[in-house]
This record gives sequence, C-alpha cells and structure tokens, in this order.
Amino acid sequence: MANNISSKTVSPVKGLKESFAKQRIAFTNRASAVFPVYLRNKTDLHIVFLNYWTIKNNIPANGLSINIKIYDDLGNLLIVHVLEEIEDHNQISIRAILNDKKELDLDKLDGTAHIEIISTHNLRFSFPAIIGIYQAENLFSAVHSAGRVKNSDELQKISYTEETNWICKNNEQTTPFFHFFNGPQLPTKKNILVNLHKSSDNNLISTKEIDISNIPELGSKFFTADNLFSKSDLKNECYISVKVEHNCIFPRLVVGNLYKENNFLEATHSFPIIKNIDHIKSDEKPITYKALLCGFTSKELSLDMSVFPTNCEGEFQADFLTQKYNEDKIKAIGNSEYFDKKKLKQMQTFKLDNQEQFLEIGLTGESVPSRINASFIYRVKDKAGPDYTTNIANGAVSHVFPPRHRQWGHGYLGNNFETNIHIRNTSHNPDDTKDGNGTIIFYGKNMKIVHKFKIKAESSLAISLSDIISKDNINAYDDNNFISWMMEIDIPNCDSHWVSFRKSDGAIFGEHSF
Repeated sequence: MANNISSKTVSPVKGLKESFAKQRIAFTNRASAVFPVYLRNKTDLHIVFLNYWTIKNNIPANGLSINIKIYDDLGNLLIVHVLEEIEDHNQISIRAILNDKKELDLDKLDGTAHIEIISTHNLRFSFPAIIGIYQAENLFSAVHSAGRVKNSDELQKISYTEETNWICKNNEQTTPFFHFFNGPQLPTKKNILVNLHKSSDNNLISTKEIDISNIPELGSKFFTADNLFSKSDLKNECYISVKVEHNCIFPRLVVGNLYKENNFLEATHSFPIIKNIDHIKSDEKPITYKALLCGFTSKELSLDMSVFPTNCEGEFQADFLTQKYNEDKIKAIGNSEYFDKKKLKQMQTFKLDNQEQFLEIGLTGESVPSRINASFIYRVKDKAGPDYTTNIANGAVSHVFPPRHRQWGHGYLGNNFETNIHIRNTSHNPDDTKDGNGTIIFYGKNMKIVHKFKIKAESSLAISLSDIISKDNINAYDDNNFISWMMEIDIPNCDSHWVSFRKSDGAIFGEHSF
C-alpha cells in the first residue's frame, strides 16, 4: 500500500513543564475554536460559554468581539454571526442562526462553526474556554473547544500527530466517527491514515488510507468506522487513530460515536499518541505522588476511567486510595500495582464499584509520564436500553500543574435532567492537604445564584444543582436553557467535573471544568 505520509515527521507535542512556562508569558488578542456542524431533523449545535474573560480576568465586555462563521462542508461561507451583546452566560443555537437562510436544507447540512474571540486585552490562551453541545431531540453531548485555525503570528510549521483516545462503540445502532477539517491553507499531504488498533494488546488490526484531495480550503468531512472498516474487524475491542497534518490549523479532532437512528453525536475530542519521552522531573521538595489520576462521582452514576496505550513509555508504581459513600476522606486500601512498558501498551480501565465515591491512583517512580490521557465514562446506574455515556477527555494531574483557585463549567436542568458537580480536594502531598471553603455562582438567563460549601481535605463531594436552584426558577428548568457556573475555592488543589443526566432513560452528558 502506498503511504505518502512519513513516519519520521516530528510531533508538535511539547513537554508539559515547557508548555506551562510558555503559557505564563503568552500574549494573544485572538482565541478561536472549530466545531463540526451536523444538522439533521431535530438536531442542533449550541455554542455555550461563560464570559470568564470579564468575570475572572477583568477584561471589559466592550473590549471583546465574538463572531461565529459557519461554513458548509465545501468551504462556502454561509453566514457571519456577530454577538451584539456578551452576557455572563451565553448560548447560541447554530440552527437558529441559519434559520433565515431559506435556500439551505437544515435537515441535511454538514460543515463547521468557527468561533472567534478578539480582544483589546491579552487573552493569554489561543483556545477559548467554550463548549459545543450537540442535541438530537432531547439527547445531548458536550465537547470543549478542540481544533482551531492558528493565529497569523503563530508558526505555521508542518508537523503531524496521530489523533486518538476515544471509546469506540461498534454495534448495529452506533458507529465511531471523527470529523476532519481544513483551514484556509490546504494540507501538503493529500491523504490521511486511519488505523484500527486492538485495545487488549495494541496490535494493528487494519489501516486505511483516505484521499482528502477533494476537500477544499475550509471544507470538512465526517468519517464513520462502519464505512471504513469491515464488520469482522470492528468486532474486536478496538480504538481508532487518525494521522493528520498541522499547518495553518491545530487539528485536535471532534470524535465520538454516532447513534444512527436519531443522528445523535456522542462527542468528545481526540488526544495525540505521545511518542516523545516526557517524564515528570523530581521536585526540589519531597513529594509523595508525582501525578494523580482521580475519578469521583455521585450515587446515581457509575464511573470508569479508561487509559489508552497511547501515552509515552514509562515505569511507575501506582497506589490505590478510595473513599466510600459513608466515609469522609480517601484511604489507602493496600493495593499497589507496578506499570512497566509492556503494561502501558494495553488498555487499562479502572472502575469505581457501587460503594465508591472517589478512586485516586497516586503515581511514583523515576519515569512517570508527564501526560497520562484518559477517558472518563459516566453512566446512569442500573439503566437498560441504549448505552448512553459521557466520554470526557481528561487525564492524570502532574504536580507541575499550576495552582488553581477558580474553575468553571456548565449544566442543564431542562427535559427532566439533573446536574451534579463533582469536586475533589486532594494534593500530591496528602499530609499537607487542607480543608477548603468554596463559593459557586450560577449564571443563566435572568439568573445569578450564589452557593457556599465546604470540602474536607483528601475527599470528594457532589453538589446537585436541583438542591440549590428552585423548581420555581422557570428560566433554569426551561428545555431551551443551559447553565454556567464559576467556582472559587480558598485552596489551590481542587478539580471538578459536571455531569447532566436523566434517570428515566440514562441520557447523560458532561465535561471537566475549565
């Protein structure tokens, strides 16, 4: 088989510590993101975000300009939508923006939505903290900003990554998908490689070379596994990787699983296979754990953490700590496991049992990878029927991560959904962890609600939005309205996920906080 893509090209993935150092001195006036548009009967894409630029970073709202450019799959510009006013909480329906375009078939439209934020002040990050929420009737999924078109002052250097790391659901009802997009400059390579890997031993099952020469500038295309690979190949427990070019774009892909009957995109984003060796350096101060992989949930939801065999080589010891629902903190359970290079080439899934609220895996050793990417798979417990899940792309937290006092996210209470915010308070030196005091401010249409809470050291908790936001608040419980929130905690080592779910049928979506 001809292969025009060199396997010797250098990956653009930088060392974690180097990346954080660059962020501290970064300057940019433009942040952007690209989301796939997949409009069918009763589907929509909602762009949802909190105006954290003003609330957190004190950038005046009149110093921000936000526009959405929508292109079809052939790269034709359909509309430029400029936000006339930026609220604390913002949500934009792509279907509603296009509704006046009578020449368009909004029940069969593929393309991209390019969101662009321009500021008179330093935005610092070229990625904006916004999410796309995909809707198919009363089902939803969420993915935060993934790919983007680079800014004009960025290096337009050609390099390649192999994008992967999402749970693949192969059956008659669902098929894995990925969305490929071009920027204003075409890739130099006219094909992409799609590889199907066996999860159990990382062996290659099948490879497909796809001609992309017919995708024009700013064009895009959805690809599904059932159109690329045979049924016999897809019977294996597997994952997919896609080798793509970086040029004028940063091609982190929106990926996931398509529910065929109702055109529901259960979306997440890819991570690249990490081939460069990047291990956590020893700190000057003694440290108990170099990295923490933390899974925390609530009584209504189960949680699996899946680690793909796509991280850089390493060897380390993993200590397991857990908090049961009747306990006030995590405790070592005496289990410890050694991970070597061979074991890291196999898919690892860590499941919380029904009594576990929090599972923490503390990593020690001389070659702990700086990045260990994982998928966080929440489900509604004890539900038959379609296997709706989240597929939150996150991972282990290295001790070199900067301190974090504020974080924010979203939620949903319409269509009989509940939303829980899961919060953990653990540190890389457990003996030094302090109890925390926190404040969450909830924002929505005509809504601002303040909630205070406490969280014990070395523990997790779940906050239910319905316990805080009254059922009388019709704006919050409206089927068309999402919610944003900002959380501030007086200690620097907390993290959080939000999960919206419906008990009646197991519908579920969520994301990690920003």
